Amino acid sequence: MDIAVQISILKVLFIKGLLPMLKLAPLSLVFSLAIGVFGGVIRLLRIPILDQLMTVYIAVMRGLPILILLFIAYFVLPLGSNPFVAATVALSIYHGAYMIEIFRGGLQAVPIGQWEAARAIGLSFWRSIRLVILPQALLVVAPAVVGQLVILIKTTAVTSIIGYVEITRMGRSLMETLLMPLPIFGYIAIYYFVICHLLKIMGESLEHASRRRLQGRKGN
Repeated sequence: MDIAVQISILKVLFIKGLLPMLKLAPLSLVFSLAIGVFGGVIRLLRIPILDQLMTVYIAVMRGLPILILLFIAYFVLPLGSNPFVAATVALSIYHGAYMIEIFRGGLQAVPIGQWEAARAIGLSFWRSIRLVILPQALLVVAPAVVGQLVILIKTTAVTSIIGYVEITRMGRSLMETLLMPLPIFGYIAIYYFVICHLLKIMGESLEHASRRRLQGRKGN
């Protein structure tokens, strides 16, 4: 194959496929993190009605395929049939359910003495969460959050089903034009591998750093 054609394929996949994917994934991560923090605190408080609602929400999200959520977000919710908005909503809601459990575990891992110390200096519950507990919980959950981000990035591939043009859909469009499925999807696989592998390395680094800092605090 002509090297110029290969470079052109890589360029198109990057600009019209990878960049839209990298636009969708971080935004969905931010919203899913917000859901995770709020839901994790609610699960921690054990308020009966809210806790039951969170339990149902998590069970439903874990039991439904992401494709169903994408169809609901695109065809049912009043989002103006905007593929980007629908994909963001579906991915955020879906991965937010997993983030809730991640943050609940992280909040529960903070020693009870930290809660007592925050109350002793007169902080309200929500200020204690924001200023004392959550920063420490982030040390615990950071590796798991990075791992969930890797899963989220892979999940973006199915958003093409509602018309969002990310790298997989762009690859299919190129394949229909150039009739070269192997190199096109080979390049897509390389893009996915590089991104996910870099995130994996980041997650491992965060895990080691978090472990050292937590061990240092226990030593003190």
